[in-house]
Amino acid sequence: MASQQQGSSLWSPGRAVTGVHRTVPMQMQIVKDKWEATNHTSPFRTYLYNNVGEEAAPFYQPSAEDDETKWEDALRKRPAPGYVPVLVRGFFELGKRAQRQKDFLSMMQTRLHEINNCLSDLLSRHDLKISVKIADCRRKHLVLSKRCLSLAAKTQVLRNRGYAMDDAEEELKKKLTQLERSVFDPSLGGRAEEIWARMLAIREQSKRLQMEMERAGPRAAAQADDQLDEHTMKTAKKILDDYHAQIQHLQKELALVKKDFEEAEKLTGA
Repeated sequence: MASQQQGSSLWSPGRAVTGVHRTVPMQMQIVKDKWEATNHTSPFRTYLYNNVGEEAAPFYQPSAEDDETKWEDALRKRPAPGYVPVLVRGFFELGKRAQRQKDFLSMMQTRLHEINNCLSDLLSRHDLKISVKIADCRRKHLVLSKRCLSLAAKTQVLRNRGYAMDDAEEELKKKLTQLERSVFDPSLGGRAEEIWARMLAIREQSKRLQMEMERAGPRAAAQADDQLDEHTMKTAKKILDDYHAQIQHLQKELALVKKDFEEAEKLTGA
C-alpha cells in the first residue's frame, strides 16, 4: 500500500519530468509546434550555406524569420569566408533546395555537352579545312621556292656581269628575304602543336568531368529521396562548386584556344 502511494506521488498523467503539469491539449500543442517548421522552436529548422563570395558576404544580415543567435552561431561555423547561412525550414524546403541543385547539375551537364560539341567542331574543322589548307600552302611554297631560287640565280648572274639592281628590285629582294624568314620560322610549328595539345587536353578534361557528373547524378538523386542531413547538403554543395569552377576554367581555356586557333587560321590563310 505504501509503495502504491509512493508510485502515485512520483508520476501522474500529464506531469513532465520537471514536475510541471501539462494537460493533454497543451501536450498536443507542444507536439504540433515542434512539427510546425515555421515555429522558431521547431527542431526541423537548420542552416545551410550559400557561396556568395568574400566581397559580398559581409553585407548579408539575418532576416525577420531568422533567430539571430542561431544565425550568428551558423555564421561562426561556416566552412569558408565566402559562405553565408541560409535558413531551411522543414523537409519541403530541403527538398526544394536539393531539386535546385539537381537542376543546376543538369545545366552544367548541358554546358559540358556544348563545350564538347564545340571542341569536336574545332577538331573536324582542323581535319577538313586547316589540314587541307596547310597541304596546299606547302605545295605553293615548294613552287615559290623553286621560282625564288631561279630568280636568285638569274640575279646573281646579272650582278656578276656588272648589272646593278634598281630600287624596285632591291625592295623585292628584301620582301623575299623577309618572306623566307617568316615561312621557316620554327615558332609557327611549335605554336600550332601547342594549340593542338591544348585542344586535346580540354576535350579530355571535359569528358572526365562529364563522366564524374554522370556518376554523381544517380547518387545525388537517390540521396534526395532519402532524408538529407546537413553534412550531405554541404558535400553536395562543395561538389557543385568544384564542378562550377572547373567549367569556368574550361570556358576560359576554350576561349583562349579559339583565339589562338583563329590567329593561326589567319596566318595560314595569309
